[in-house]
Amino acid sequence: MATAGERRTNAVARVARNLSGVIETGQIAAVCAETIAPLFMARVALVLPDANDRLACIDQAEFVDTSVAQWAYDYVQPASRARHAEPNCPCIYR
Repeated sequence: MATAGERRTNAVARVARNLSGVIETGQIAAVCAETIAPLFMARVALVLPDANDRLACIDQAEFVDTSVAQWAYDYVQPASRARHAEPNCPCIYR
């Protein structure tokens, strides 16, 4: 039986291998969702800045609050809706 550390190491290696052949942001989002989400048993979304440093979710995931993600990005701090507007949201933005 693999330890938690071994599972994380294998997942990181899988992400690196799968990312080595992609060139589009949609492909990157898919690789992350397929490999990172199961590792943390959570939903994941890729949120990236545009040329004006405004964040946008690549795959339009309904659970992403871009205003909270923007705050975390602007202040370089983890954030969640619980700290901002909606205390029942389990999302964490890093």
